[in-house]
Amino acid sequence: MSAFVQKVNHMKSVLKCWLPAVFVAAAAALTMVSVAADTTPTPTKRLAIVAIGDVPAKLADHAREWAEQNLAIKVDLLPAEKTSGKNLDDIAAQAVKAGGANHPHVIAIALPPEGVNNHGMRTADGRAAVVNLRPMQADKPDEETLSRRIERQTIRAMALLLDVGTCPNPQCALSRYSTLQELDQAGRNCCPPCLQKFQENAAKELLEPNKTSHFYLRRK
Repeated sequence: MSAFVQKVNHMKSVLKCWLPAVFVAAAAALTMVSVAADTTPTPTKRLAIVAIGDVPAKLADHAREWAEQNLAIKVDLLPAEKTSGKNLDDIAAQAVKAGGANHPHVIAIALPPEGVNNHGMRTADGRAAVVNLRPMQADKPDEETLSRRIERQTIRAMALLLDVGTCPNPQCALSRYSTLQELDQAGRNCCPPCLQKFQENAAKELLEPNKTSHFYLRRK
């Protein structure tokens, strides 16, 4: 047998031994790449609402349900605190403490002492926002009107905490207002662009979405 034929047979023998191992290694590598590509962090945190002061439990629970459905985000209702701080800053601090580590953003629906009439506030670090019930009921609205005002203010507070600013669309809950009458005329949820931005920012913060909501936008 010639030296050339011997070399050819030797190469065939080597390939028979190594090719299966090469294919197995390649398949394993592709599987690892596929798993790595499909692995995304699981949302583990939620927004929260806490009623502080003499706030009707029904009003706070409705605000939670409204936000959870219309923003498509999971929202916890924390145990109410019957005593409020002297001002909105104090109330915001109460909200942060109530929220703990699993609630990076907390909205306080609060009834502060008389004379505290600002409609709300957001802390500088974005941990908490306050919806002030007192000015919302200053003109003695009926139950439905008051509930809708709190709906809008809760949506606004959550959007502010997730860095979604005001909106020029008068039908968006994030539109600017200067009177209660203007607030009553605004939409009760976000317009599509604001909702998209809210849900994108929520996903970045690993906040748990409410995928059963009709307003949930399928994020890729």
